[in-house]
Amino acid sequence: MAVIQNTAVCALLFAVAATIVSTAQARIYFEDDFDTHQEEFVRWIRSEAKRGDDTSYDGEFKIELVDNKTETTEDNYAMVATQANQHYALSCIADMFEFQDKPLVVQYSVRFQQPMACGGSYMKLIAADEARDLSLGNLKDDTLYSILFGPDKCGGDHNLRFIFQFKNPTTGTYREVHANAIPNIQTLIYMDKKSHLVTLILEPNNNFQIQVDENQVAAGKLGSVDDFSERTLIPQKTIDDPDDSKPEDWVDDKEIDDPADVKPGDWVEEAQIEDPSAVKPDDWDDDMDGDWEPPTIANPEYKGVFKAKRIENTAYKGIWRPKQLDNPEYFVETNPFSKLLSIVAVSFELWTITEGTAYDDIIITDDLDEATAAAKAWRKQRDVQDTIEGSGSFMIDTFNKVSTATKEKPWLWGVYALVLFVPIYFLFFATSSESHPQAKAPSTEAAKSEDKIEEEEEEEEEEEDKKEETKDE
Repeated sequence: MAVIQNTAVCALLFAVAATIVSTAQARIYFEDDFDTHQEEFVRWIRSEAKRGDDTSYDGEFKIELVDNKTETTEDNYAMVATQANQHYALSCIADMFEFQDKPLVVQYSVRFQQPMACGGSYMKLIAADEARDLSLGNLKDDTLYSILFGPDKCGGDHNLRFIFQFKNPTTGTYREVHANAIPNIQTLIYMDKKSHLVTLILEPNNNFQIQVDENQVAAGKLGSVDDFSERTLIPQKTIDDPDDSKPEDWVDDKEIDDPADVKPGDWVEEAQIEDPSAVKPDDWDDDMDGDWEPPTIANPEYKGVFKAKRIENTAYKGIWRPKQLDNPEYFVETNPFSKLLSIVAVSFELWTITEGTAYDDIIITDDLDEATAAAKAWRKQRDVQDTIEGSGSFMIDTFNKVSTATKEKPWLWGVYALVLFVPIYFLFFATSSESHPQAKAPSTEAAKSEDKIEEEEEEEEEEEDKKEETKDE
């Protein structure tokens, strides 16, 4: 018995130790909730470079109060894009994340304080590359990144983008690989002014998952054709020979008109004819009214446009296709996760015509539990926003408003009870009365009708008596 007890205790201690080690191994590579205000914001670097089109990054991010303190939350600060119609470029160094045996979790919140008309709200995770010097002060649109993730909208085109750059092992060039569009993303992110939490999870087994407000909205396999069909990871194995052209005598018409089928001589193709019964009005003045033309009517002899019968083309050679060559850019990759470019910085390199977009609760980690814990403050703020702005459900919004009002004025429960139950009582009473028609008092008209019937019956009896008396006499 003692041996069994000692074994159980050892197993328990081992499990606890394993949990502690697992937790200790979880790592946060970058985190910022902006609630330390300007003291920590100095670590973010604004780019002084110019874009490829020679425009400057004049947009300015500022730390601003976006949620006031409540009973359940503290004052909440966020990084806000303060100007409309501007390019922005701001970045910050992160601890290096290498794509090896740990997952990558990228998470942040975005809030459109003004309805987004057009602009990006995505994050770029800047890549480490030995061939290029990393200078965040010179960050611009063509700076090498590993992953792009976040909202992107213009007009009716609503997106939550997930793009990764992949180095072609054959050519050494970088290729952007785009995940498929997410259905209904407009409803999930762009229809209100609340803060939305977006999360990207990449697993070493190449599975990926995208969440909005902690709910999965997309999942798949990294680089698969099914999940990245817009711009695929693996190039086509063969390509058209650019020097190959279709011969001039090549016939690619499978069918031709039958030369023996000719239009009959009496075939009528005129759909409209002049009305033969129309007569020029007597008061028509050619000088004043112009040349008179009779109106047209549908031609009763019309047979439609003649089309000859189609027959097989004996000279047909098939659809011409150019010769195929081996694609020099083709490669095979079964584990793209392990080949992704290491991450060394976080950046927001954007263009937007809408000001006021707020960014908050940024975390990059290798443990989803860490990201979930970091979102605790976001959840509290979102609960307050749902109460104030509504959850999108009429029933939930009404309940929240009632609950909030009665916390301050408990006596309102009595008012709500009267408003709700009194109509129900009267409705029930009225329904019960209608179900028992015998209980109703007879109407005045009905009473009058019954009296009249009785009078007529009495008159008939008197006439019968008179007839009997006459017979007896």
